[in-house]
Amino acid sequence: NGMADMEGAGTTGELIRSLSRLFRYSLENRSDRVPLYQELTMIKDYIYIEKKRFGDRLDYVLKADVDLETYEIPSFTLQPLVENSIRHGILVRPEGGVVAIRIMERREELVLQVLDNGIGMEKTQRDRLLEGRERQESSSSGIGTGNVFRRLRLMFPECRIRLLGRKGRGTCVEIRISKKECRRYEDSDS
Repeated sequence: NGMADMEGAGTTGELIRSLSRLFRYSLENRSDRVPLYQELTMIKDYIYIEKKRFGDRLDYVLKADVDLETYEIPSFTLQPLVENSIRHGILVRPEGGVVAIRIMERREELVLQVLDNGIGMEKTQRDRLLEGRERQESSSSGIGTGNVFRRLRLMFPECRIRLLGRKGRGTCVEIRISKKECRRYEDSDS
């Protein structure tokens, strides 16, 4: 990074800083859960790197209508889902596309969605992914959706996971977790 700064290579320096933060997040996260804002900060670094690689073929939208410090999720929950959207949905289209993360509260649940306007998938493939029968070997993170879904179900037994979409129309992964289960701090009234 220092050499990039000395050479006036600002973009290279920022790529190195983003990659360093990703490595640090991966190596330093020893706890089961991380605050939602930490996971999203890491996602922004990941997307920055991917946008530098793929340019205008990749767009990204984040909409979070919750206090990001209030909730915790397992580390590397969203990143593998975003990575799969990019690699298997968006970048296989010549024109690319958009990956979006939406986070909201609905009644007593925290709702996390990763959506894309990529190539989508058949119902049978979505079913295999949900059941953990589909391996996506090309996932460079090595975590994969099956692992994400298993960890969520172990940590939050009542969580609900849905894969929505159609071939040619994009995909949405929706995770619903009881707010009480993933709340970072208990309210003083409870």
